[in-house]
Amino acid sequence: ASQGGASQGGASQGGASQGGASQGGASQGGAFFRYAILQFCDENRKIEAPKEGIDDQGRHTGKYIKGINGKEMRFTRLLLLSFAALSVSCEHRELSLDDPCETPDYNQASVQVVIHWDGIAPSDKPRQGMVVHLFAQNDPLRYERANLPVDGGQMDIPENIPYVPLCYDYYDNEYIHFHNESNPDLFEAYSAPATGLYNAYGPNSVSSRAAGSEAEEHTVAEPYPYSFFATRNKDLFTVLPVPGQTQYLHFYPQNVLREFTFLIRDVEGVQNIAGASGAISGMSATYRMLDGLIGTEPSTVLFGSRQGRVTWAGDSITGAFCTFGPADLERLVNRPSF
Repeated sequence: ASQGGASQGGASQGGASQGGASQGGASQGGAFFRYAILQFCDENRKIEAPKEGIDDQGRHTGKYIKGINGKEMRFTRLLLLSFAALSVSCEHRELSLDDPCETPDYNQASVQVVIHWDGIAPSDKPRQGMVVHLFAQNDPLRYERANLPVDGGQMDIPENIPYVPLCYDYYDNEYIHFHNESNPDLFEAYSAPATGLYNAYGPNSVSSRAAGSEAEEHTVAEPYPYSFFATRNKDLFTVLPVPGQTQYLHFYPQNVLREFTFLIRDVEGVQNIAGASGAISGMSATYRMLDGLIGTEPSTVLFGSRQGRVTWAGDSITGAFCTFGPADLERLVNRPSF
């Protein structure tokens, strides 16, 4: 069992690199696996191997095995496992020298990506460039990705594959993160979790929950800077095999964040305020990159930590906060606390 089933034939030589894919593929490697399991079962009297169909090296060459006793189910499971190991070998291309299931190579062409900033001041553009993300329409797990200068650049893209084109600011926003970047249906931008005095003393704090108050919303940080540029082209993009002709891919990103302002009147003791910040509930903390929709789960956004976002004078307080938008307009409840 150790020599034929695992050490020599199962993994190091016959199972993966030599017999499993490189030389025999499913045929030679499969026969070797069947021999290893047959020999193991025979030595432990799990089956009775027939005399006919056995070659001079003791390997079974027939299409089926006779004389199986009450251990038939166990042997069948082992045999199925051996075939399963062979069937997934095509996915592990590093184990194969000549993989018949290897993904075919595609010809690539250089495409000129142009990012337009109509109506956006140069000072508001992302400082660290933009990311272009292309998801193959017919193969969701296949995608192309490139980090480009803010106005675009060259990108090598395989020909004759329809892609869903995305372009977004990946690096500039301090409190916007991403997850599921390889899955177009689950790819989201989200506001980073926040900590601070509100978490310690507000309705979501540990002390409040201990007193019987249930935390209904996650607390997230206000995006900074107050912009997140993104766009998804409605039309698919396919690179055509046209030698000598430059092909262009255009994007028109927009700031998908929304800024809200507020005014609080008739505040007593404004002259004694040394600093102010706030929290707003009912806001969405996620943005779906593929369809441009925001999440419906409400979150509480902490804002006002940076100078100038909340100001006060006379008997009033004014300020602004930035978010993806209200999670549910019909049930929106504003509860700012200062």
